[in-house]
Amino acid sequence: MADDKWNKIIAELSDDDQPDRSPDISGSINSLNQSDLITIPWDSFCEMARWALDKHGLPYIEYSYPWGIHVMRTVQYSDEKERTPTVNIPILENGKKEVYKRSISDVLMYMFAQSFSARLRIYSPGISLTLQEFFDDVLAPASRKIFLHCVTTSGRLEDRYLINTVHLNTWKGASRLLWPFMRYFLLRTNGMTGKLNRDRTMEKAWRDVDLCFSVVENILAGNQEIIPALDKKDGNSREESLSSFLKSEPPKLTYSMMNSKYLTGTTFTAGDLSFASHAALVLLPNHDDLFSEFMTLQLPRLKELPDGLSRKIRELRERGAGQYAIRMYRKERKPVKVGLRSQPSKFSKLNNPWWSDYKQLRSVVSSSLLTVLSVVGGFFAVIFNYFTVATAFAIFVVLGLVISGLAYLYFSGETGKKQKKIALEIVRGLMALSERSV
Repeated sequence: MADDKWNKIIAELSDDDQPDRSPDISGSINSLNQSDLITIPWDSFCEMARWALDKHGLPYIEYSYPWGIHVMRTVQYSDEKERTPTVNIPILENGKKEVYKRSISDVLMYMFAQSFSARLRIYSPGISLTLQEFFDDVLAPASRKIFLHCVTTSGRLEDRYLINTVHLNTWKGASRLLWPFMRYFLLRTNGMTGKLNRDRTMEKAWRDVDLCFSVVENILAGNQEIIPALDKKDGNSREESLSSFLKSEPPKLTYSMMNSKYLTGTTFTAGDLSFASHAALVLLPNHDDLFSEFMTLQLPRLKELPDGLSRKIRELRERGAGQYAIRMYRKERKPVKVGLRSQPSKFSKLNNPWWSDYKQLRSVVSSSLLTVLSVVGGFFAVIFNYFTVATAFAIFVVLGLVISGLAYLYFSGETGKKQKKIALEIVRGLMALSERSV
């Protein structure tokens, strides 16, 4: 895409002599109304989509899902001819029911195609696509693994930043119930199960983050020759291809470089968007920082992390690329309009079924499982002639109901005097039934 033909088209569409226009392009696509955005709240690709929509002034409704459970929604966008179901996020569906789902580039290209009448053009010049794809391929998986390593050190952090960031209580409850299984598959998907695998994965992740930060620092210092090397497919690793272009020492960035330049010139593009979004998972801008006022990611505070991790993150923030990303959060993250992003109501009846209460959901599931186990136990007791059918029915079925009732009371947190009295009456009733059966 970054070939001469593409650059010629971009050059014709980005004439600097044309009058200055607002970056808000919502007026040119009012016919599309609000778009639907399917996300995982903490994912950096989803932050890219939110940032781009806010930057272009496009209204949207965000439907956020926990990792793993999001597949229930994304598979609905699978085509009949697809061999594998759609599981990628984010997914954008505009008012015309046009769906952009293959990658984040699909979503950004849609916005770029609508923005030819505005000054904001995130793929102008064409090399911004090369930069974006490099950061998407290298920085995104590395920063995601480091972020998961940060938050999975504590059950409290997992609940706060991986589960509780989901908007609707229904999905929060389901995620908490399934979290032991989802956690395992999430870590396995990212190569972080087992100490040896985790150590190797983290070592490579930190190395990739350092590579991306070095690339940004070299570009800001004027080393533009490095950009074509990012797109090399010569069989060598990117790190080997870039080694001849990267300076051995991080270049010193002047104040003017840090406060006026972007990666491809003097305007904000997809390259800047990609780097800043993915870097957020290792820089962890949060509500303690003045520069993160408009960030939609909810990330841990440094004081919540182990000393070793928080020290590494502070070092990244102090680097030239870290300071550059912080400038992007402060200067470029603010939406062009207030109220562009909306979410489904937490308080509507439709979004609050009985199982949206996690305690109730957990109690019903646990009591149902215990009832089934008791009935199965009674069945095998009859087969092996431990009891007569009538006795087995009286003991095991009623016992199952009692156990499930007690489990419901326990897991729902209802431990008052009234509940204890009810439980006692149930036990007495069971004893009476057992005596009659015998």
